[in-house]
Amino acid sequence: MIQLLLLRQLMSGDGQFLVHLRIFQATPLSFVVVCICALIFLVLVVGLEILRRHRDIEKAMAVQWDAFELTAAQKGLTAQELDLLREIHSVQSGEIAPVALLRLASVYDRAIDDWIECLAKDGERPTISQWENLARIRSCLGFNTLSFETRLSHTRQIPVGQVLRVWSIRNDSVTNCVVVLNTETEFALEWKDVPLEVPAGGTLNFSFSRQSDGEYRAEIGVLTLEGKAIHCTHTARLNRQQLRMWVRVPVSLDGCVYRLVAPDGQALPVDRLDVRLLDLSGGGAMIASPMVIPVETRGVMEFDLGEYKLFDVPFLLLRHGRPDANGWQIGHLCFDGVETSTQEKIMRFVFERQRIGQVKTA
Repeated sequence: MIQLLLLRQLMSGDGQFLVHLRIFQATPLSFVVVCICALIFLVLVVGLEILRRHRDIEKAMAVQWDAFELTAAQKGLTAQELDLLREIHSVQSGEIAPVALLRLASVYDRAIDDWIECLAKDGERPTISQWENLARIRSCLGFNTLSFETRLSHTRQIPVGQVLRVWSIRNDSVTNCVVVLNTETEFALEWKDVPLEVPAGGTLNFSFSRQSDGEYRAEIGVLTLEGKAIHCTHTARLNRQQLRMWVRVPVSLDGCVYRLVAPDGQALPVDRLDVRLLDLSGGGAMIASPMVIPVETRGVMEFDLGEYKLFDVPFLLLRHGRPDANGWQIGHLCFDGVETSTQEKIMRFVFERQRIGQVKTA
């Protein structure tokens, strides 16, 4: 127990008040009582703070759900479709704003995949009615045909009519297909050129370009074959390489390519192939070659840049263009893993061409 006689001594003015400060050693029981009171006080403070934050989160979520319902009404979604979206949102592990499902195609398709996976763990699958609702939701949100400014994140977003370059690891040839059907459960391709021999249950690789966007590629599973149509599984594993981040300039430079490796990993039966560079940027070039170089071929090239001669510049052939007037095949390639010093020399050359006015922007 602590007894203080401070006030009286301060008023007396004799300056000896400290003498009358008597401190007695606390008993074990009083010490325990003080600790318990402090602990109760700490628990109350923490509990009140948790409660306050929980209320703030509830208010924020209420605002988000109000925005969700307002946006859904503007998009023309029905009450049944809203209930389905709420169910899909409920299985999300992260704190995803509900309205993000309606505004971002990437969030929407990732949420659908998580929901399907959650149902599969319980031995369930989406019903036909739910698939129909999802198809209508996608149409209302405009996620079935995205603008070129929006990057794709799922095969469900590939538009019907898109031409794909298709190949199989079992077959070293590349052919073209067109997307003829794309639903929530699968998408179907139809051969445009010579069909590949691929069994149901196998896999296909494809790639395609989107204007002002990028080069996409992915591996998909084959479900069934029906005549010229191939029904395939969906995937969110779309690998994207952005195109034309660089200013390019028209050129007419002699060069050659060598150490060419086809998409299947086999070396092409040619030692060196003379080519002509038609345009150039820090990220790639357009070339004309006397023979067709398969898409996805990797190799190295050399060419002159005025005072510099560049050797062993690694590249990846992205796509073909139409043959030129001489019958040479046009190819668009990107530099893949080029050294910084080499890239700097290319950019200096490009900037000099820009300076003299010979510029063509992507």
